[in-house]
Amino acid sequence: RATRRPSWSTPTILVAALSMAFGAGLLSLVELLVAIVSADQNFGQLGAIRIMLGIVTGVFIAISIYVAGVVTVNTVATVVAGQTREIALARLLGATAASRRRRLARDGLAAGGIGAVIGLVFGAGLVAIGARLAITADVIPAVSAPMLVPAMIPLAIAVALTTWISAWIGSRRVLEVAPIRTERDLPPVAAELEPLVGGHMDQRTERRLQVEAQAEPQNR
Repeated sequence: RATRRPSWSTPTILVAALSMAFGAGLLSLVELLVAIVSADQNFGQLGAIRIMLGIVTGVFIAISIYVAGVVTVNTVATVVAGQTREIALARLLGATAASRRRRLARDGLAAGGIGAVIGLVFGAGLVAIGARLAITADVIPAVSAPMLVPAMIPLAIAVALTTWISAWIGSRRVLEVAPIRTERDLPPVAAELEPLVGGHMDQRTERRLQVEAQAEPQNR
């Protein structure tokens, strides 16, 4: 069954990718700085430097993930608010608010995972290219530093989980949409409900809503 990509998935993927790219870039940059410092035989404070850089990096990464989560919450909440009519129609056809919300959360997890992978490649690759150019220009000594570090794995998981939780929080407005709102609070929808009986509703819209309503109980 073909499914539509949520309208908020593209900006959510972009936000997750930027957050992950920032974190991955910082981790790669720390490894590069440590390698540069290690090349100086007269410098004996390598351990202290690594600890300080690790603390600063952790703080900035935490801030970037938090900001990404806030942006995702607001994005999902705004889109859900604009889809009240469609959600109410789906509720009338048998969909539940809980299943609808779980579907949004799953879409958020998928968007976060895709964004994390894109951001990891982009962030680490950007630092690698910058380091190569700096070495070529004799700005920094020729050192070898890993651009991909184990810490990027839990970071990617954190970004994906944050997007998932943010989508769940942002979709709480779905619980406020009741089927009765279609007739009571949204008069324009009455024009869409009447063709359900007369058979004049756009067939694609009717078929999509019916398929979604039938599929959601199976996911509960």
